[in-house]
Amino acid sequence: MKVVLLAVAGAAGALSRYGIGVALGVRSFPWTTLGINLAGSLLRTDRAPAALAYGAMSVLGGVAAAAAGYAGARSLA
Repeated sequence: MKVVLLAVAGAAGALSRYGIGVALGVRSFPWTTLGINLAGSLLRTDRAPAALAYGAMSVLGGVAAAAAGYAGARSLA
């Protein structure tokens, strides 16, 4: 049952992002995703260290993945 609820919540989140994106139009910066993620940050107050760690790992992981993608593309060119 937990898996079904998770799937429904995930689908609702994806549809919300899509709907807001369509309503606002295409932008050069993913404002819709940022707004949804910031709104999601308002739900709990008892897990600040976990939230900070998640944010730091997301940023560092994103930069590392971008650097790896850039290096991989340069090696193919």
